[in-house]
Amino acid sequence: MAKKIWMFAVSIFTVSILALLVAGYAVISGNNIQTPTVEINNNSNELKAMQATIDQLTAKIETLEADTINELEAIKTEFIQAVETANSEIALFGISLDQSVYSIGDSIKVTADNMGAQIPVQIELLSYTGEVIASSIPYSDAMGKLVHSIKLPSFIQEGTYVIQATSNDRTVVKSITVSDSDLQTLEESSTIPAGLTINLDKETYKPGEIIRVSGNGQASQSVSLQVTEPDGDFTSAHSSSSSDGSITMIYILPPDADKGDWKMAIKLNDKEETLTFQVT
Repeated sequence: MAKKIWMFAVSIFTVSILALLVAGYAVISGNNIQTPTVEINNNSNELKAMQATIDQLTAKIETLEADTINELEAIKTEFIQAVETANSEIALFGISLDQSVYSIGDSIKVTADNMGAQIPVQIELLSYTGEVIASSIPYSDAMGKLVHSIKLPSFIQEGTYVIQATSNDRTVVKSITVSDSDLQTLEESSTIPAGLTINLDKETYKPGEIIRVSGNGQASQSVSLQVTEPDGDFTSAHSSSSSDGSITMIYILPPDADKGDWKMAIKLNDKEETLTFQVT
C-alpha cells in the first residue's frame, strides 16, 4: 500500500513538472518578437535610364562646343578675308587723268579702278599752295570703277594745280598744268631729258605743311611717289610728267606728322631718286 502511494506521488510530481515546462514554453512563444520583413526595391532600371540621359546631355554639350568652335573659326576666316580685301583695295587705289596739260575751261577726266562697289571718293582741285578750288564726292559704280569730270573754272590762272583724291583714309595726288598756249605746239617743241632729277622746295618742314616737289624726266610718263615716315609707315601717290618732261607734285604732311627723318622716293620708269627731309 505504501509503495502504491509513493508511485502515485511521483506521477503527480512528474505531471506537474511537465505542466510547468509546457506553460513556460507557451509564455516564451507568446512573447517572441517577430522581425519584420523589409522589401528592397530594385531601382537598377531607373539608374540605367538616368545614366543614359546624362550621356545624351554630355553628347549634346560636346556637339554644341564643336559647333561653337566651328562657327568662331568661320567668323575668324571671314574677318581675315575682309581685312585682306580691304587692304588690297586700299593698296590698289589710285587715279589717272586723261592728260596732264589743260586749257582754262577744259574738263579734267578722273578715273579710278579697283575700289569696290559704291565707294565714296572725295576729289578736289587744289592750288599749288593747297587752297581748295573745287570739291565733289562721287561714288564708284557696281564694278568698282569711278569716272568723274572736273571743269576748270574760268577764273583760275595759268600754272600748276593738283587733283587730290581721298578714299578709305588713303590720299593720292596728281599734278596738272593749266595753260592757254597751243598744246600741240607745246608737245612738238618738247624735249626728252635723259635722266631724272628731283628737288624739294626746302629741307625742313612742320606738321601740316605742303612739300613741293619739282624736277625733270621723260615726257608724259607716269610718276610714282612714296613717302616713308620715321616709324616705317608709308604713303603712295601717283602723277605724270608733263609733255616737256617737267615734274611737279605736292605732298601735304599730316597735322600730327611724327617728328624726325622722312624719306621721299620718286620713280619714273626705271629711274628712281630718293630724297630725305626733316619734320620738326
